[in-house]
Amino acid sequence: MSEIPVISIGETRVTLFALLAGLFFLAAAAAVTVRLRRREWKTGPAVLFCLAAGLLGHALGRGLFFVIRSEYFLDPMGQFVGLAPLFDFNLGGVTVVGVIPGVFLGGWIVCRAFGKNAAETFDAAMVPGLLLFAAILFIEPLSGQGYGPMMTRPAFCWSPLGIQNGWGDWLLSVSFVEGVLLLIAAGITAGLRLPLPGSRTLCAAVLLSCMMIIPESLREDDVLRIFIFARVTQLGCCVLLVVSAALIWYRSIRSGMGKGVLFWGVLVLAVALLITGEFALDKAEWPDGWIYLGMALILAVTAGMLLNRLIRSQRGNA
Repeated sequence: MSEIPVISIGETRVTLFALLAGLFFLAAAAAVTVRLRRREWKTGPAVLFCLAAGLLGHALGRGLFFVIRSEYFLDPMGQFVGLAPLFDFNLGGVTVVGVIPGVFLGGWIVCRAFGKNAAETFDAAMVPGLLLFAAILFIEPLSGQGYGPMMTRPAFCWSPLGIQNGWGDWLLSVSFVEGVLLLIAAGITAGLRLPLPGSRTLCAAVLLSCMMIIPESLREDDVLRIFIFARVTQLGCCVLLVVSAALIWYRSIRSGMGKGVLFWGVLVLAVALLITGEFALDKAEWPDGWIYLGMALILAVTAGMLLNRLIRSQRGNA
């Protein structure tokens, strides 16, 4: 890939990606603070909520990255060099699988400390949070990441859909595709009528998990893997999807809806088919396009089923 742009501020050198990401976070924090002020939060606690969520999310995201990439703690001879690499922000990165639980944990702690309803608070922060995530994905190529397979059709070889490497080849900008999908997710999350506390957060979680699985499969950058073949972000999305489904199911049961045997049957089948699809991409001789199309249909049906049950549960609790 092309050289990562770096800006010098005095004696400090910071990448353009990190600088822009920080500015985007401040903008999102300001938006969340305004929204929380409308919900009877004072400015100080609202700012603290944003800082706790952002800092703990970044800390857990970076920590998990280094747990998976433990080689950063070893010298060329394989000897442990201590934890210093963890605090060298020119090394390594952050994984969203750690960021998401960190954000929820940090925000929950502040809500508990000030006696605020965590579900309502996260609902207020969800759309700015999705927009922040989308903005960071749009600029991810500035960090040297976010690219996928080579594009051979000239009609698609343009920025920002493509990223040109140092040899002049055009690669699919996976991060751009993910950013567009998250903008759609933010629009749906903002547009649905979901009056019950926590419902907007569940809606965002379902859309995020369903929309990220396929693009993450296309990444050919410095993607995190465990067990050789498993991509960390895809596994995290599957966990988030199942947890969100369980919460939606529990809420629907409390609203008087059926026990949802078919609901869980479809969900288990969908997860099984998605895992099969990932194996098929590596092992089967079928065209990748057809496999991805099948996975996309499965994810669309799953998201529709979950959101339908979530919306119906609102009526039962109205």
